[in-house]
Amino acid sequence: MLLHRDRLTVVGRNASVGFVNDSDLSAWATVAAACFAVVALFFTARQIRHQAEQTKYQAQQTQHQVRDQLLHAGAFYIERYWAIDDDLLFTNEGDDDHARHEFRYLRLCEDELEAARHEWLDRSQWKVWHDEVFGTEEFAALTSKRLVSCRSTPGENDFQLLRLCTTQTRDRGAHTWESCQAASTRPESSASMSARGSDGVNRPLSGEV
Repeated sequence: MLLHRDRLTVVGRNASVGFVNDSDLSAWATVAAACFAVVALFFTARQIRHQAEQTKYQAQQTQHQVRDQLLHAGAFYIERYWAIDDDLLFTNEGDDDHARHEFRYLRLCEDELEAARHEWLDRSQWKVWHDEVFGTEEFAALTSKRLVSCRSTPGENDFQLLRLCTTQTRDRGAHTWESCQAASTRPESSASMSARGSDGVNRPLSGEV
């Protein structure tokens, strides 16, 4: 009888060793949930960081594309400026062709000032172009002469921004774009970029002048 009781005691002790009560299960469940939350938080943070990097990259690409478009627009104006300047050189003053090219020249300059004022051109590129060309006394003298000769030209030929720029140079000397009155003054009825081109023909900004 004593031997049988000892065996039952041993069996009971072994059973108690393998038994897990409710509090232990709750603790293990809490630990598992915490580990899962940490892992989920890690992957969520990683995903957020990846999305932020993608957003930053896309924003940079957009900025590059916008600047490329602004530079392209500036290059277009510069190319057309020299093309019209060549046309003026190969025609005689007083001829109808020369008068037409003078009007194209003035309209192109007016449109370019308008585009720069609305920041449709790359600022650094335009600043160099304005300060080396538009803001000089040589440009003001030549352009003022052409403005006088084009007063009788039919069409919209007030060229308000161009007059502001050249008058400032004539009265105060060469100036920069930061101090140019055409940059900060809104004319009463300035020509729209989508209106008249430098040859007097209505066309959008992207059209050939």
